[in-house]
Amino acid sequence: MNKRSFLKSLAALGIGTGAIFESKAKPLSWKNLDFGSADVWDQIRNGYRIKPDYINLENGYYCFLPEETLEKYIEHIREVNYQASFYMRGVQVENKAKSAAMLAELVGASSEEVVLTRNTTESLDLIISGYPWKAGDEAVFAYQDYGSMQTMFELASKRWGIKTVKVNIPMHPENDEEIVEVYRKAITPDTRLIMVPHIVNITGHILPVRKIAAMAHERGVEIMLDGAHAVGHFTFKMHELDCDYYGSSLHKWLSVPLGAGMLYVKKKRR
Repeated sequence: MNKRSFLKSLAALGIGTGAIFESKAKPLSWKNLDFGSADVWDQIRNGYRIKPDYINLENGYYCFLPEETLEKYIEHIREVNYQASFYMRGVQVENKAKSAAMLAELVGASSEEVVLTRNTTESLDLIISGYPWKAGDEAVFAYQDYGSMQTMFELASKRWGIKTVKVNIPMHPENDEEIVEVYRKAITPDTRLIMVPHIVNITGHILPVRKIAAMAHERGVEIMLDGAHAVGHFTFKMHELDCDYYGSSLHKWLSVPLGAGMLYVKKKRR
């Protein structure tokens, strides 16, 4: 079914009318959801305050919060404001560490390998701008990579004289090896770092990143993954990917407040 037919079928069922979506959100307890129930999606939907003017089909940019999470967030902001400098100079550090540790557990990493950032761009730009580049080093990334990181690589080229090499990810590959080969051909003795999207943000294509990482490491090249759309979208563990660096935006599929991201750095790369 194509998108047009899908939307027509929703309209035929009456989905999208204000009458269905105007109900107020109810407290949503994720732990108590009955995933074997036929109305599980009704249970989930009831946890959100849904705007009746349109059907929101885009969660990849920012996934709005369920009311329970939103209220906890607002409550936390009030508490920070109440405690003021006492919180910022003391409690904040411990809270960040606890949050980072929980996040590390979620993605299958150790707590010392994960820090909280504001988004994927900040996470990966920290690596690109802080990498020990030398003039003549090469960095490989794809035309399909997110623009902000491509721009940072171009800035690194101007600052340190590195060479940027762009590849083109095939739209309809016959197998994983076809994608791995694209990156393999781009590697030279001067290649230091490869950036690969875990999910291509333009197409939704999930790449065989573990295979690309294995190929890169065999040639002494480090690999950095753009996981902006991966964390919370499907289940994986960081050690399974064998990457050196990983960035993600948690306000997408993990549905946390705006301005929360993750940077993973493999222990031996810190």
